[in-house]
Amino acid sequence: MDDVAYKRDQAAYKRIIDSYLAHGTDVEGFIGAFMDQWKQDGAKEHKLPFVAQTFAVEQGKLMPLFAEQAPDVHRFGRLMDRVFTSCDCYRPDPEGPIEISEAELRRELSLFRYIWWGEDARD
Repeated sequence: MDDVAYKRDQAAYKRIIDSYLAHGTDVEGFIGAFMDQWKQDGAKEHKLPFVAQTFAVEQGKLMPLFAEQAPDVHRFGRLMDRVFTSCDCYRPDPEGPIEISEAELRRELSLFRYIWWGEDARD
């Protein structure tokens, strides 16, 4: 993934998350927009770029070495995976241990926004 595509994709997710946290979108609208963006990104087949088949041992595990930009791409992707999981676990009336409420979803998104963009919640 080139740097321009990476920044464009980040900006798209940021707009979706910011709109929801600012109460510009309801929870169903947020999840729909997020999942649409997720599908678009999957269709682009964004893969983490390998420098080569080069690996390093890190904390006892064999880890692939990526191009210079890849660590940020990888971290952002992992955070997006977590947002995806949170969306998947959202229920209007959570009953099971893995189901989350809208308030919990908002907390997850606020934390994500703080971690990645350094912005506090606006709600």
